[in-house]
Amino acid sequence: MKITIGEVEQLLKEGKTVKVKTINNEYTPIINFINKGTLKTFKVTLDNEKTIKVTEKHKFFTDAGWLETKDIIINKHKILCDDDSYYNVVSIDNIGLHEIVDITVEHPDECYFGNGMLNHNSGKSLLASYALKSTQEKGGLAIYIDTEAAASREYMDAIGVDINKLVYIQLETLEDIFSTIESTIAKVRSIDSDVIVTIVVDSLMGATTQKELDADYGKDGYNTDKAIILSKSMRKLTNLIARQNILLILTNQLRINLQAMPFSPDKYITSGGKAVAFHSSVRLRITSAGKIKAPVNGVEQVVGIKTKVAVVKNRLGPPLRVVGYEIYFDSGIDNYGSWLDILKQYKLVTSGTTWSLILRYNSIRDTDELGKSILKEYTGTIVDPFTGLEFTEADGIFKFKSKDFTRWMEANPKLKEFLYDAICDRLIMDYKDGREYSLEDISIENDGETEHS
Repeated sequence: MKITIGEVEQLLKEGKTVKVKTINNEYTPIINFINKGTLKTFKVTLDNEKTIKVTEKHKFFTDAGWLETKDIIINKHKILCDDDSYYNVVSIDNIGLHEIVDITVEHPDECYFGNGMLNHNSGKSLLASYALKSTQEKGGLAIYIDTEAAASREYMDAIGVDINKLVYIQLETLEDIFSTIESTIAKVRSIDSDVIVTIVVDSLMGATTQKELDADYGKDGYNTDKAIILSKSMRKLTNLIARQNILLILTNQLRINLQAMPFSPDKYITSGGKAVAFHSSVRLRITSAGKIKAPVNGVEQVVGIKTKVAVVKNRLGPPLRVVGYEIYFDSGIDNYGSWLDILKQYKLVTSGTTWSLILRYNSIRDTDELGKSILKEYTGTIVDPFTGLEFTEADGIFKFKSKDFTRWMEANPKLKEFLYDAICDRLIMDYKDGREYSLEDISIENDGETEHS
């Protein structure tokens, strides 16, 4: 049945499941309803008379791949519609300022048909941007290769990326991407042999091949050409990257594997074959895990999403680890919020005991105390970020609220470093000669069920 976007919001507020049509004639759950506020709006019209109102950065799947509204050329590009056909864009009209809403779906390709046109949402680019930010903070060189014309200067600036020092390169073909990576590495290392270098390619799904770019819109050769080029490029670059200490991050989209048998582990495939998966040192799979609501101007709205990242391959440590964090639309990843979650998960935050030095964490639901169990080694003072007063062990108990945890960490770099080390001690697995756990501690997961030995 057809419903309006306003009805979607109401149904989600009532806790009901709403699904929207996506590729392969499937339906995927809507997990977020996002009110983006009043923005400059454009009306996109196709020659099949379908229309949609969007911002200039809204992304559609076209016969030239994923394109933002501002990059679509009238009477040249065509948009994929829900009848599996492409239709010509006949007009894009600026209709002034309007309230714009968007949705996030659970589908691995992060796309859905809205007003009959294939639209896109994603979160992997944000994680890659944080890697660039961390590289810059360590004095390194951050390089962003954009194949989707989807980089947001405003959002990168908001999460802390120094735009003035970011090397931004917009490329279309895989051949250009990998030759640029090779020449860039050679040039950087000829100038500085020690500087940290991070290169992000966002994304392989959005990249084409030179043959495909020069050809018409037929399907012949696309999959094989892309897979062959990626395979050859990874063989050439893998050892070069290792020798020169380069971090190369490649983002991609998952697709449903239509040839997979029921219960097959190969439920999803990636664009361009398996070469990147084979050569990669670490592979992360990012999925959405829910939405975050908060009052905005007196009205409850979705202000962020909860994200889950699973390590599906890791040559540098144990694989199959899973981490969750929150992303806020106006500021990015809530780093310290995940710290507090981990402290509670590993029982570094406990309750019910009085110690000589206690950091008391107050929330609406409960009261937890971060106490002597991990702070017994901490000897420094702690500064109240609101009053500037200093606390020591002799002062006993002092309190802070969960929403102020970030400010406490920023005001106390020594305490922040101490807690960070405590978290790392629990999360990072050390290699040992023998196992520390007995058979009674081991559980085996099989076909979604857990068996205990």
